Amino acid sequence: MERITGLLNEVWAIEDTKVHGLIQAYTTIISGKTTTTFSENRKFLERAGCSFEEAVQYGDAKITGDGVAQISITGTMLKSDGWCSYGTATIANWIKEADANTDVNSIQVLFDSGGGMVNGTETLYNAILGTKKPIDAIVDGYCCSAAYWAASACDHIYTVGETSIFGSIGVVSTVVDYSKQLEAAGIKVTNVLAIGSEDKNAELEPDSKGNYPKLQKHLTEIRNVFVEQITAQRPEISKEVLTGKIFLASDAIKLGLVDGFYQKENKSKEGMAFEKIKAFFGGENITAETAQKAENELAELEATSAKYSAALAELETTKANLQTAKNELQSTAAALDAAKQELTATKAELTAKLNEANGKIAGFISGQSIDTEKDTNPSGELPSGEAALAAFIHEKLKG
Repeated sequence: MERITGLLNEVWAIEDTKVHGLIQAYTTIISGKTTTTFSENRKFLERAGCSFEEAVQYGDAKITGDGVAQISITGTMLKSDGWCSYGTATIANWIKEADANTDVNSIQVLFDSGGGMVNGTETLYNAILGTKKPIDAIVDGYCCSAAYWAASACDHIYTVGETSIFGSIGVVSTVVDYSKQLEAAGIKVTNVLAIGSEDKNAELEPDSKGNYPKLQKHLTEIRNVFVEQITAQRPEISKEVLTGKIFLASDAIKLGLVDGFYQKENKSKEGMAFEKIKAFFGGENITAETAQKAENELAELEATSAKYSAALAELETTKANLQTAKNELQSTAAALDAAKQELTATKAELTAKLNEANGKIAGFISGQSIDTEKDTNPSGELPSGEAALAAFIHEKLKG
């Protein structure tokens, strides 16, 4: 009973008609008019916190023949197990376990829920967002408020039929006033606050007009997180859907809440790509994570290969240019070597002539005279050059 009354103080992200149904159910149980719910609830309490594999064994979750894990979210979403359903904390764990299960290729979350507690919904949202395998939301009935919050983290949202209902994006808290009932029963309730706790439960205190501005501020902050997260995953969504309205499937598709109608033979592009990669490698042990990684690496390799091909062509051109330059340098080196040899020969010839001239000059200076009779040519003159040299030396010695 304490758990049921505690739920009334929760903050809810739930479609309006479901709120009234929930309050009516709580009122009926609190009044003691029914015990049926407790009997039905026993099964979920006994299975509380079970694993995904155990849920499959119980028939509360499923793995199809082609490796699709199917996990249902139905009725009012509560954080903890019980109240005739598994809680969002347990379902979040199932999704993580299915994502790691080698028998699972992809995941489907089957929704028929008008929403529920804010507490626990963000954890479920993050669990779905963190999956590495393809994950889709399949809606047959309701996908509103907290349910849509969680569904928005899926890769796609599909509706089974035209009459499925989406939206109700918003946050609500119901304040129940039992004061008159307690007064009629002669019960007076007095709250005593510790010194320094003046703001304790201030959100639940109405102002002079009977409004709850502090509670409304708190709810608005939660609603902003709600909207921020769903628009992050579905940026094309219309602002019209963010005020709490509900929409039938066709309108929900037009406004960006839903991707389309679901057919069993249809698979997401990611799922099809995964199946192709598995078939190519011929292994059942290929996971979606490995397949996606392989696909990404292949794309990177193709891009790198194109860059290397362009670089290789450029290198071949550079190589040809260098070979031409090398040939030109070799020709130039050969020409220089020939010129060097010619210069060496000329130097040797000039050196010999210089040595001969130096010998004659040295002999003349040491007292040897030039025999003009012997050294003259038939015309009586010294050989050209030598005669001029001898005359120059003779004139210098005379002086």
